[in-house]
Amino acid sequence: LNVNPISKVLGADSVLQALEHIKGRSEWNSKLEKKAKDSLIGKVVWTRYNKRTYNIEDIDFKMNLKSTFNMDGKEVSFWEYYDKHWKIKLSTPYQPLIKTSSGKRDLYLVPELCLRTDINDAARRKLPQICSIKPDDRLNRIGKLLTLLAPSENNQILSNFSMKVTSDPVQVKGKSLENPLLTLAHPSQKPFRPSGNWRAKDQEINFSYVKNKKPINLYVTYPSTDFGVNVLYPYASDIINDLTKTNAPLQILKKDKHSIPAGSLHVDCLLYTSPSPRDS
Repeated sequence: LNVNPISKVLGADSVLQALEHIKGRSEWNSKLEKKAKDSLIGKVVWTRYNKRTYNIEDIDFKMNLKSTFNMDGKEVSFWEYYDKHWKIKLSTPYQPLIKTSSGKRDLYLVPELCLRTDINDAARRKLPQICSIKPDDRLNRIGKLLTLLAPSENNQILSNFSMKVTSDPVQVKGKSLENPLLTLAHPSQKPFRPSGNWRAKDQEINFSYVKNKKPINLYVTYPSTDFGVNVLYPYASDIINDLTKTNAPLQILKKDKHSIPAGSLHVDCLLYTSPSPRDS
């Protein structure tokens, strides 16, 4: 059994805070409601009480915690449901409800109890440090799992599959490998072992000193559909522009685009649009 802990990073703000920020001191109106929907629909939220994630499909401003739903043949308000079933005291009953779905059922969530899973750029840059688990912490987390598997009923289930979980993890000898040795084509660049991220710009490697660049022709082929014209072709163009800007040891002589009729093969398009080796 190979066990490895994972981390999930959530934003600290609730959806209610996001709604209040949009609303400000004004009353909800059609313009503010549209702004809130544009900002939040499609976002993934995490509910505090059952620790599940849901996708925001809509925000219903005609409903609030005083609205009722049928529960075991009885009409119950959302305010009463969360108070009695989850023992949660909410700050205000007058907050719109988040609409989502589970299977064929529509579900309504309370913005105050939903944390946003999207995070800002500043926090995103810190993710490598936040999600990095130190060896001692990793071992402690695995130990907690072993404790959960310890009860006799769990052991009985595992024994049915001829499995047994020991109290201590298996220890193996590890070896830390040194950074790879990179060798570039130009003779003036000596082989080196990069540290950390070894992208060219992070290692201060500049290809501009390469005098004899290899000339190439680039041909972009894409289907003559809305998706091909509006998505695929711009994406391919961005790749070509990136190659040009990074000044790689290649000289782009020609950049042609060719639309492929629906049902045609990319290979056929290349045969008709690309020059022969003698013409290149």
